[in-house]
Amino acid sequence: MSSPDSASHTVRPRGPTLHDIIRTYDDKRWEKFVTTWAEIKKEAEGYKVIHNISGAGDHGVDVAAYLGEPSESAVPWDAYQCKHHGGPLLPSQIWEELGKLCFYTWNGTYSVPRRYRFAAPQDVSPKLNRLILRPDELKKELIANWDKHCRRRITTTHEVPLEGMLLEHVESLDLSRVGWVPSNQLINEFVNSRQFYAEFELPLPDRPPAPIPPDKPTPEEQRYVEQLFGVYSEAEGEIVDRNSLEKFPVRYRHFKRAREHFYTAEGLQRFTRECLPGAFESFKNDILVGVEDICGSAHPSAMDRLTATTDRAVQIQLSAIASRIGPGPADRKGTCHHLANEDQLTWKL
Repeated sequence: MSSPDSASHTVRPRGPTLHDIIRTYDDKRWEKFVTTWAEIKKEAEGYKVIHNISGAGDHGVDVAAYLGEPSESAVPWDAYQCKHHGGPLLPSQIWEELGKLCFYTWNGTYSVPRRYRFAAPQDVSPKLNRLILRPDELKKELIANWDKHCRRRITTTHEVPLEGMLLEHVESLDLSRVGWVPSNQLINEFVNSRQFYAEFELPLPDRPPAPIPPDKPTPEEQRYVEQLFGVYSEAEGEIVDRNSLEKFPVRYRHFKRAREHFYTAEGLQRFTRECLPGAFESFKNDILVGVEDICGSAHPSAMDRLTATTDRAVQIQLSAIASRIGPGPADRKGTCHHLANEDQLTWKL
């Protein structure tokens, strides 16, 4: 399979860039994007729990990423504030959020985060970048802008004047923990993740050839193979098993095709696991919903039930995400055998 990184240079020879795409997101989609990015960073950063807490009462934090259990009072955590505006982020657009950071760490609503990062699709303005690089100057500007941008905006119930112990807290707070995540970093870490094709809704890379079934069924195939031998035994009126299967050419050919279909669907599952997580599960559920009534209804024989079920699977209309993986007839029939392997479909009632 082509890697997401290499595919990213070929799947969009024309049209909008990935930067163009994220700039079209609304606030909620942008917050979801940043939350998913934090999930991508989970292992590298050592995050244990990630919460999207945006909305009214978010206290200036849209995404909280904890290095332990949030209930632990001293657990380190990183805060991400999502800001989606029509241009680069300006100083005037962050004072309220920094005011909330100061106020809510002062009154104990949450502990001071290890990092406090802004995430904006068009990055930050040169002036804001300079302030962030000079934490003492950033603090002076915050204090100077408190009355205009923070005093009446931190809460909806009362004003928050910058005086007394709150002022002392602001003056002592280390604002070197404030920064921003460049959009290039956000995008590049998506490009190299399993979430890339799903997030940007790009065409999937070429699917590799289906795995070749091993000569003998593996333990992972046990249940659907048992079900097939039960179907063959009923049809032939005698026990059909691995040792006697070749005596029945029609059953032998059916068994061979069934295993090929099973492995074709297995190849699709492996492929989508790497480039479109969750798509195969959605596809398998579509197949189950589409065939379960036929499988559960009366048929002259178990073979008739099996054949009617797999024939119906080829005709099922799929959901949007399942359609993206482009399953063929062999995938659809093979998925019926996956379902039989899990006892979600039964050929002999």
